[in-house]
Amino acid sequence: MEEVAVGRYKYVPESKTWDVRMDEEAWFECKKQVQAEVLSHLVRMESLLKQLVDAVKKS
Repeated sequence: MEEVAVGRYKYVPESKTWDVRMDEEAWFECKKQVQAEVLSHLVRMESLLKQLVDAVKKS
């Protein structure tokens, strides 16, 4: 089966999945949002790791 587009979605036969079709501007905004979320999680993980290291040093 070849790639088929239905509205905002397209079927990708290689992965057998439906993907959202986005124009370049929507893709850029989505990418920015994901990068911001990943960065906030990394900052939180860094803080938790520092707390863990401090706790291990104290024990």
